[in-house]
Amino acid sequence: MRPPPPPAELAFRGFLQSELHLRLPWSLGRISLANGLTSAVFVLAHRVQNPSLLALAVWVPSWVFGYFRDRFNTVKPAIFLHVVYNAAYFAVFGVSGQVLSQSSIF
Repeated sequence: MRPPPPPAELAFRGFLQSELHLRLPWSLGRISLANGLTSAVFVLAHRVQNPSLLALAVWVPSWVFGYFRDRFNTVKPAIFLHVVYNAAYFAVFGVSGQVLSQSSIF
């Protein structure tokens, strides 16, 4: 089971992305290397729960969450956006998300 958005964002954006940004302060435009690396780990964490290729669908939202974390230098916007994203996902696909996670297409 995945953690809810606030703990996930605290772990990924609050801790991991912050630490990576201190050690690897490079960016390409407005996207930091720390954000890209954190997003890659975020996708891998989702693949543990959902081994289908649809787990890759979290890459773009993760970059958006990370962008706002970098832009405002706080994890609060990322938490808010993650909650909104999950609410929209669950509203469309249901609480379990079984429509996507059991798809045989991917």
